[in-house]
Amino acid sequence: MAAFGNMLREIRKAKRLSQLDLAVESEVSTRHISFLETGRAKPSREMILHLARQLDIPFKETNMLLAAAGFAHQYRESNIADPGLANIRNALNFMLQSNEPYPAIVLDAQWNILMANQAQQRIVQKLVALGAKFPPTFNIMEHFMAEEGYRQFVTNWDEVVVILLQRMHKEHLLSARRDEPNTQLEKLLTFPGVPTDWLSRDIGDKSHPLVEVRLEIEGQALGIFSTIATFGTPLDVTLQDIRIEHYFPADENTRLFFENLTH
Repeated sequence: MAAFGNMLREIRKAKRLSQLDLAVESEVSTRHISFLETGRAKPSREMILHLARQLDIPFKETNMLLAAAGFAHQYRESNIADPGLANIRNALNFMLQSNEPYPAIVLDAQWNILMANQAQQRIVQKLVALGAKFPPTFNIMEHFMAEEGYRQFVTNWDEVVVILLQRMHKEHLLSARRDEPNTQLEKLLTFPGVPTDWLSRDIGDKSHPLVEVRLEIEGQALGIFSTIATFGTPLDVTLQDIRIEHYFPADENTRLFFENLTH
C-alpha cells in the first residue's frame, strides 16, 4: 500500500491540507489517515472514493488512487471520437458554431486541439498566408510559443505567455504528479524568448478583469479575450478534461476584422 499512501500524501499536501484537516473534512480519524499514508492500513474502495470526493480531485487522479491500492478504475476514459459520445460531439459542434464568426476550440488537458470551428480555421489560414509556420502538432501552446507561429502576431506575447506558463505550473502542482517532472512545461520553456522571471512575475493590469491578447495583423491593431467552458456533470475522464475556449473581440475594429474574414 506504499504507492497508495504516498500518492494520498502528495495529493493532500498539494491541497495544502494537514492530516487533521483531511480527517475533519472526511469525518475519518487522524490516526486512520496517518495509517493509510504510511501503509499500515489498507483502504477500502469506498474509502478511496470518499477521500477523493473530499479532496475534490479529477477523475483521472481518482482512478490512479484506486489502481495504486489494487482496485479497478471507477471512471472510464473514452476517446472523443467514440460512437457512444456522438451526442457530446453534437453539443461541442453546437457550441463551436454558435461562436461564429469568432474562433472557438475544444482542448484536452494537455492543450491539444480536438475540434475547432470555421472561424478558427479561417484565422489560421490567414496567418499562414502571411507567413506563419506552425509546428507539426495539434498543441495550441506550442503554436503560441513558436517564433514563426502565433507569437509573431502577438504584441504582448511576453505578458500572455507568462500567464499561460504560470497556469500550467499551478495545475501541475495541484495534481497527483506534482513531484514528477512536468515534461510538457519543460518542453515549452526550451522555446527561445521565454522570460526568465516567468514564475515570479506579477502580470496584468489590475484595472481590467480579463487578460487581453493584443495582435497586429497587416498593420491592424486587434484585441481578443477568451472564456473557458467545461461540462457540468461529467462521469468520464475525457469529458472532465475537455475545455471549450471561446474567443471574443475586445473592440469594434476586431469585431469587423473577424466578420470580414467570412467574405
